[in-house]
Amino acid sequence: GKTEEAHNYIDIAEKNAIRSNEAGLAYAKGLYYRYTSEPQKALKELNRSRFDSFYGVESLILMIQIYLNPHDEIIYSAKDKDAVYKTSPENMKAADTLIKELAMKEYDTTILECYGMIHTQKKEYIQKATKMLQDLVNSNTEYIPALLWLAICKFMSKKQSDAKSLLEKIDSINYLPEFSEEFETAWLLLADYYIANSKTDSAEQLLAKCLQLNKSLVKAEELMGV
Repeated sequence: GKTEEAHNYIDIAEKNAIRSNEAGLAYAKGLYYRYTSEPQKALKELNRSRFDSFYGVESLILMIQIYLNPHDEIIYSAKDKDAVYKTSPENMKAADTLIKELAMKEYDTTILECYGMIHTQKKEYIQKATKMLQDLVNSNTEYIPALLWLAICKFMSKKQSDAKSLLEKIDSINYLPEFSEEFETAWLLLADYYIANSKTDSAEQLLAKCLQLNKSLVKAEELMGV
């Protein structure tokens, strides 16, 4: 909710940047453009920082996320099946290439691989992702990214009750700032499910929680108006 403030800091950094910190500035600008829904500008900046020893891994992760879902749109909706975002074949290919590049940096790409498979929206890939994510959850029952994407797999496999249980489990876990986006997505999906099932009071509580932590979360505001 502080993108304007972030822009001011970037302007100051740009005016005072030294060559040795160009990658850091490019990463900051890429992150900023990611959250202001300017994916092409974000990719251009992140492509400059992706080869840096310090910012490279995080730059690649962001690039993969942008290619798979450029405007961070909802990938599943219980109340509006037509609202689901579909990734283009070109973006899928670009993301796959970057996932392989990231794996070369000895980074565990399991979640990102599952993220990619889910975005294909093909049954065989969703089944494969479900198994991989279930293995992660079996190893760590409170691993937020695995719980979230497993829930989405369950939704896509028409197992709404299982998906709801996983999202409710996330909601019961103490908030962790490092998984802020995953918590937000889980709350949005659960609120969407509650609205579809006429549980508006429960949905509003979750959406209020979203907006308390991220005042610029447009999707939460949209669902609040339902």
